[in-house]
Amino acid sequence: MYGGLSSQEAESKLKEYGANEIEEKESNPIIQFLRWFVKPTSLMMEVALMLSFLAKRIEDAYVILSLLLINIIISFYHEYKAENVIEKLKEKLAIKTKVIRDWKEIKIDSRLVVPGDAIILEKGDIVPADCKILEAAGMALDESMLTGESFPKEKKAGDALYSTSIVKAGKCTCEITATGKNTYFGKTIKLIASGHKESVLEKDVIMITKFLIAAGLISMVILAAYFLYFSKPVLEILTLIISIAIASFPIALPTVITLVTSLGVYSLSKKDVVVRRLASLEDLSNVNLLLSDKTGTLTTNDISVADVYPYTGTKGFVMKLAYACSDESADDVIDSAIVSKAKSMDLKRDFRITKYLPATPESKMSLSTAFFGKKKFSIAKGEPDTIAKLCSLSKAEKERMEKNVRKFSEDGYKIIAVAHKAGKSFRPAGLLLLLNPPRNDAGSAVRFLKDNQITTKMVTGDNRFIANMISKIIGIGDRTISRNEIKNYDAATVENYDSFSGLFPEDKYKLVIASRPKYVCAVTGDGVNDIPAIKEANVGIAVSTATDATKNSADVVLLSPGISVITDALIESRIIFEKIYYYTIYRISESFRLIMTILLISLLIGSYPLTPLQIIFLSLLNDIPIISIAFDRVKISSTPSKIDFKKRTSLGVILGMVGVVNSIIFLWLALEYFHLNLGQLQTLFFLKLSLGGHFLLLVARAKERWYKFMPSKILLASVLGTQLIASLFAYFGIIMQQVSLSMIAFVWLYAFFWMQVSDAAKIFSKDY
Repeated sequence: MYGGLSSQEAESKLKEYGANEIEEKESNPIIQFLRWFVKPTSLMMEVALMLSFLAKRIEDAYVILSLLLINIIISFYHEYKAENVIEKLKEKLAIKTKVIRDWKEIKIDSRLVVPGDAIILEKGDIVPADCKILEAAGMALDESMLTGESFPKEKKAGDALYSTSIVKAGKCTCEITATGKNTYFGKTIKLIASGHKESVLEKDVIMITKFLIAAGLISMVILAAYFLYFSKPVLEILTLIISIAIASFPIALPTVITLVTSLGVYSLSKKDVVVRRLASLEDLSNVNLLLSDKTGTLTTNDISVADVYPYTGTKGFVMKLAYACSDESADDVIDSAIVSKAKSMDLKRDFRITKYLPATPESKMSLSTAFFGKKKFSIAKGEPDTIAKLCSLSKAEKERMEKNVRKFSEDGYKIIAVAHKAGKSFRPAGLLLLLNPPRNDAGSAVRFLKDNQITTKMVTGDNRFIANMISKIIGIGDRTISRNEIKNYDAATVENYDSFSGLFPEDKYKLVIASRPKYVCAVTGDGVNDIPAIKEANVGIAVSTATDATKNSADVVLLSPGISVITDALIESRIIFEKIYYYTIYRISESFRLIMTILLISLLIGSYPLTPLQIIFLSLLNDIPIISIAFDRVKISSTPSKIDFKKRTSLGVILGMVGVVNSIIFLWLALEYFHLNLGQLQTLFFLKLSLGGHFLLLVARAKERWYKFMPSKILLASVLGTQLIASLFAYFGIIMQQVSLSMIAFVWLYAFFWMQVSDAAKIFSKDY
């Protein structure tokens, strides 16, 4: 009998060690919302907003402010949907525990248990903290949410138990050894808290912005110096400079990315995929490595009898004996698997059990007496070594049985032996080969990922043999390494093996870190043991059977069983990538073309080729139809999407330079042949740049000739609609000097001709 701690001792230790809970990390939604205003992309838009107000261009400022708020509100909405992970883990500990205090058994909130407490655990209880068994009877523990191991583990006096494990059988008295953040579970949470992710595409947006702003600043400095030299009014020069700055900032870029991604999230929600972190869909398109948990992800959560190896009679006879030595009403995974297999074989329960002794950790076998009609059978079922000792075997029979057990174990099966009494002694009837079976969709999902150039590797807490067998069955490979064989967690280790067995949470976390030099990594899982790796990966994916804590730490949650729906997420992510990628090509080209055209033409004619108001209006006309990119159709790649900033920028600059060349030729035609005055020249330049910009969008969106892959009706209508507006402004002389219909028609034909030149430059560019 254990007296436990006194009330005074318990109170003192509670003050010393604190409550048995995970400290909550406070998250104020107002602060979370305000943080979006200091994101790099938001700051970029805020600078443009400030410049608009300084130039007293209130209408432009309101447009920019609207884009800023749309971007922030949509992003915040999706990010804030996730509940706090730490809170969910805290709830795991919020249970009642039977504790011995002052020589009495009482139930208290598990938050109040302290190191040194004696607690009593029974079937169905959740272990509230780390502890050591003082005495036990028939203890079996489910640790799958911590270790990933499929089968309950037997426990005896002296063994350690970890918080969040579940008692599946038996009863024990334990002494608490660690609570709260000091538990094995709590240390896992520390790994979660340290995780930080940064979207690949977010980094790309910053690089694009820096490039365009640098080009804009150089242009502004040159023009300012040039016009100051010729004594142009300072306020007039400042207005022009601010207008160029607004035009060079890719103001709509964050909004386009957010809108395109949000529509992808909505599409996936109808396919049982919930996206918790918006930027994760952008990252998923770049993923080339998937580290997948085994239990509950690649395999079912159930244990099944995969096969029967008979020594006596048929497979059906052996299963009938096992059926008659199983408790159909017990919450035992092995008995449940046997009953399920028997029913699937249409074996009738046409026997009567008169005596049944369930297996215990000490006996390691169950015994029953059953009547099949009038014939009496004494049956034993349990660990092969135990059954072998029970049976009367010759040396050859014993060696044969040991050989079979060794072979099947190395193949990854858990073996249960069945024996029955023949005469005065037991004889082996056969072996049951138990397995945590692969999901029906696992093999096809792995093949799909392989076809799309994504390497799948399995990470599990199960033993090497089980890991290797499952890995081979579903097509991952047969190069398996166990935890104690791993010398270094580096890129070579990740590269050289297909599956990793016997892993602890920190091992999966280390594998993610080790994969970084070569891979963009996604991790799938369902248990608490998967959380650190899920948080650290570029994209963390929780499957439908995952715990609440795991789902709330993931970027993407699959609501349908298994990982097959990851294919939908992958396709959608690549659609998003293609749309954003071709928009960034267009944005680089258009901004570079506009900046360089204004710079060169200004230097050539000694005046402004566009008025500041025309520049702003041109920028708005360019950005309005860009929103329709979200509804465009694209061709997706069968390989992971990869951003090559140098190549993409080179293509953008090449297309932009085509626009600059045609602007200089247009200037020559306007002055030498059409003899236009400055006002007419500015109007036609406005129209030409507007038409050329949208024609450029049609060029940038297709890898082949633009007319071989036509845009969606929505995008085409928005392009033609905005250009009709631009043409009407030019014809009626709204905010610009009026020009004739014939000149407008000439500009349309001229822009369309140079569209074909840009398309040819794209096709023949080695950088595309």
